Amino acid sequence: MKQRSGWCFDCDSHVPVEDLRTEDLLQEIVSLHQQVPKDAGFFKSLSSSYKHDKKLLTDQLTRLEKRLDLIKTRQSPPKCLSCGGGHISLVEGAGPSCYYPGCKGTLQEQGDPLHLSLEFDHRIYDLEGLLIQVIEDW
Repeated sequence: MKQRSGWCFDCDSHVPVEDLRTEDLLQEIVSLHQQVPKDAGFFKSLSSSYKHDKKLLTDQLTRLEKRLDLIKTRQSPPKCLSCGGGHISLVEGAGPSCYYPGCKGTLQEQGDPLHLSLEFDHRIYDLEGLLIQVIEDW
């Protein structure tokens, strides 16, 4: 699944959350359908680059359609990818400032010369967003 920025009320923090929206996914599927070559002449259909390009587009289209099917069959709402909680709010907007849930303020991006590198655990979720396993030191 894709992820996006959100606010988790359980973590009380700005965190990555599952992105279960389908609008962009549907647009991408329509666009790929238009790019997949329909009919080619006999000699062009023998071309290895034609076959390769068509297979790449078809495989990508298949993956997107499977993701759309999974989202459509999903029963639970998006979850926090930090704690697995469902009490989240998607952060609207992007860039230097965005909406902050729970008040009328905004989050402001601020430059900082300090850079940190963090290691995150690898988390495996089922199709409903429930945590199955955590692999530490991924």
